[in-house]
Amino acid sequence: TAHFQAFLAKEFDVFFELDPKQWENGYNIDAVRRGDIVREDLHHERPVAVRTIIMNMRRPLFQDIELRRAIVMAFDADSINRMVFDGVMNVPHSLFANTELAHQGPAKGREKEILLKHASKIEPKLLKRMLDEPFSPARTNGVGDQRENLKKAAEILDAAGYKVVNGKRTALDGKPVQLSIMVKDDRLEKIALSLRESLKAIGIDLIVRKFDANSYEARVVESDFDMIIHTWANSLSPGSEQAYYFAEKTADVKGSSNYIGLKDPVAEALAKEVAHATDFEDLKARVHALDRYVMHLCLQIPFQYDNTLRFAYWKDKLAIPPILAKFDVNVMNRGWAPKTAVASDTKIPDVKKDAAVAAPTKEASCDKS
Repeated sequence: TAHFQAFLAKEFDVFFELDPKQWENGYNIDAVRRGDIVREDLHHERPVAVRTIIMNMRRPLFQDIELRRAIVMAFDADSINRMVFDGVMNVPHSLFANTELAHQGPAKGREKEILLKHASKIEPKLLKRMLDEPFSPARTNGVGDQRENLKKAAEILDAAGYKVVNGKRTALDGKPVQLSIMVKDDRLEKIALSLRESLKAIGIDLIVRKFDANSYEARVVESDFDMIIHTWANSLSPGSEQAYYFAEKTADVKGSSNYIGLKDPVAEALAKEVAHATDFEDLKARVHALDRYVMHLCLQIPFQYDNTLRFAYWKDKLAIPPILAKFDVNVMNRGWAPKTAVASDTKIPDVKKDAAVAAPTKEASCDKS
């Protein structure tokens, strides 16, 4: 908030907005109406932060994929997006959302070959499902009506043997299914509360536990949670880091990147194969296979990513060429001070026409702008 107010006072030339609600409602000011402050929305095609609600596979209850499938089916990401984020977010089906590394459609070609190598270790019903179709998160009309999805979730639980006793789902050992989710932020608490209401409709109790940042992080390091909201950040050149996310030996290491605690030989093998890709097409096939397998395991509830860069700048302080959404969204690498950067007889390249990037001149570096 202080940073934004300083920008309005012209102490900064540009402000990058991280809050979609503030972007929609916080710029109704004279400087914007006059055109002195320019607002830009860029829908880019670069890797994004993918938010999911992950399940701690160290907990015995989560070992049942049918229970996990039902939990994923019961979440209403679209209504959360509308109510909490003004409808500007996207619902991901992949950990590599917004890029060509995200798996699509039925598995085919090299990707299918990679998965079939591990067929003997994959439950046949799961193998067929993942080969025939991409992972699809539960979707709704965004107005809170999720009756069809809740019906499907209940049917999954019924078929898996989770009976309803006095309105509560009981696990296969006869004990009530009771879970908890840990949060540290007011906005994320709203998401957790929404999940609680959805699970309540299918007979599952969810306790929402809010902690201060220090206590929250300490419990995450100790893997002392049932469910948490987690952000995945992948690049266009994934490699050996994937093994840290999904290798069995990292599952019990305190503070490791295997937050899910997954011990799955197929996931580990697919993750390790990513690092041995020979070219980009081979990399895509390997990442597609890993992505498809992990998402179909329903280890998490994917609910949000944002592929929009929102920023505002003072028109007399900063100028930028058109931004190539697929390649470069770094405004500060490409902007210049408009009054000093370009001589009057200098022609600016047409980046939309020839994909050339206009570079700042020597006398107006990015530091100056």
